[in-house]
Amino acid sequence: MDFVLKILELVFVGATAIIGLGTVVFIGYQTSRHFRFQRSTHFIERFNSAEMIELRFEVDFFLADNPNWEKILKRHLANELTDDTLKRNILKTLRFTNFFQELATAHKHKTLHENYIWDVFGGTICIYWENLLPFIESYRKARLRKTLFQDFENVYHYMKKYES
Repeated sequence: MDFVLKILELVFVGATAIIGLGTVVFIGYQTSRHFRFQRSTHFIERFNSAEMIELRFEVDFFLADNPNWEKILKRHLANELTDDTLKRNILKTLRFTNFFQELATAHKHKTLHENYIWDVFGGTICIYWENLLPFIESYRKARLRKTLFQDFENVYHYMKKYES
């Protein structure tokens, strides 16, 4: 009888440990999922903020002129650019491109809910990568850094691969 009680106690302790471990794993999973949704929502809110909507409009308008990025950036980095509007447009384009780089870096580190981000940003990332590519290539060349905005490029290729 004493032996049976010890076996039952061991089974009970083992079951309690398994249930406890399962609970910890489940809570960890739910916490991680909640964090990814919250982080995703943060990017969506930023993208839809009044400031970003205005910035998107201005960058879209500026890109529609097909600026000669190599020439503009070369002059800008040499402090030879005197047109203040053009300077502001360069900085706006850079800030806008940086948003996508941040988003892509968060995606790379798996801190975003992938399906949620895909639904909101999938097509947008593809469109803006293609529209900003002349700027990015010229900026990489001007700064002598071939990997600037690499995460943005990687997430673009990832999204294009799974687009269909």
